[in-house]
Amino acid sequence: MTPSRSAPPVLYKYYPPERVDIFDNWSIRFSDLRQFNDTFDSDLRLHDKRPKGRRLKDLKTVGIFCMTEDPDSQLMWAHYAAQNTGFVLGLHTSVPPFSDDSGPLEVIYQPTPPSMPFSDEPPLDLFRIKPSAWVAEKEWRCIRRLALTDSRDFALSLDAIAEIIVGARIHKSHLTAILQMVEWVKPDFEIPVSESKPNRYTWEFEHALSPFRLCQACDGNGHVRQKETSA
Repeated sequence: MTPSRSAPPVLYKYYPPERVDIFDNWSIRFSDLRQFNDTFDSDLRLHDKRPKGRRLKDLKTVGIFCMTEDPDSQLMWAHYAAQNTGFVLGLHTSVPPFSDDSGPLEVIYQPTPPSMPFSDEPPLDLFRIKPSAWVAEKEWRCIRRLALTDSRDFALSLDAIAEIIVGARIHKSHLTAILQMVEWVKPDFEIPVSESKPNRYTWEFEHALSPFRLCQACDGNGHVRQKETSA
């Protein structure tokens, strides 16, 4: 098993637009890996010869929160942020729940399945191995063992948010909702909001601080582009 690098200070999570509700409940979900979109992800059957019921129980008691190093990925903006209509959270990896246990682990990409037989509880390292076809995602994972009665939802603290990047096609109402949240937490927390933009010359996405601010004339129920001020 290749040793993991230390996690970057900030990792990123792509969300579709409807997940602006994260700012209402302030929680993130350690997902059930059986719902992942990769057929081979965490497929343990190659090494696990135990009864099917035991295998299923092990899968049910693992929770995974996926992040990436890349906040400007064309593929992830399209697939995970609903064709650039969603947003990305930049998350401080030194803050719980990301800093808990072993912290974020770098995903290992390889062309063939791992050789890691086991006879009891599957090692957590098995859940960070993916086919090479997914290497462009530059993924990191927080992996937890959960009791069957445990919640998969964990509190997200305000100081965990390093940045919010809004998609190039985000709907006005979703951008306003994000700006309202950012304004609401001031002055205790200053959360930068950036704007993702396609560069037509390089065919790449870039992000920079957003020029949009809440509209004071409409009591914050909309947003306007802030005019540049001369030095």
